[in-house]
Amino acid sequence: MMDRAPAQNSKGRAILSSPWIPLGIATVLVIFGIIQLRQIVSLKAQLSEARKEVNRLNESNALDGLRLSILQARDPDPAYASATVLVAWDPHQNRGVLTSQNPSAPPEGQSYHLWVLDPTAAAPINTGAIIQANGSVRFGAEMVNSTSPGFAISLEPGTGPATTTGTVLFAISPGE
Repeated sequence: MMDRAPAQNSKGRAILSSPWIPLGIATVLVIFGIIQLRQIVSLKAQLSEARKEVNRLNESNALDGLRLSILQARDPDPAYASATVLVAWDPHQNRGVLTSQNPSAPPEGQSYHLWVLDPTAAAPINTGAIIQANGSVRFGAEMVNSTSPGFAISLEPGTGPATTTGTVLFAISPGE
């Protein structure tokens, strides 16, 4: 039997030409890929659990700092005294919800407007909210610096001016 001489490169060095070398390299790469895939799946599961925990913590803190205020009637008219007005204010997001029950309809050509009373502001802050009878309205107010502002509802002409000019019907002072 005749032995084959190992293959040589251009410099005369022997080249390994075993058919098992590519198969070994492929096997190592497959194993490495499987390990990487398992790590990716594990990291995705950890990320999903972390997101659930963040959502749970956000929900548990959603009511942190929420301020509930019942606005007091400031006008002696019995039509306003029988109404209930509640404001839920989130100072972290500068937004809230106003709920009213039993307010009388505004006179023709006038509307009810909600204002935020921030002690650090020069004037009441217009929320742009027009109050409807028996319902809720979401509102926001930019540049409120107080975590415990007051609120007021005024009766304004038409759809309302940018600054309050009408009669304050309901209010609660900042910090109350």
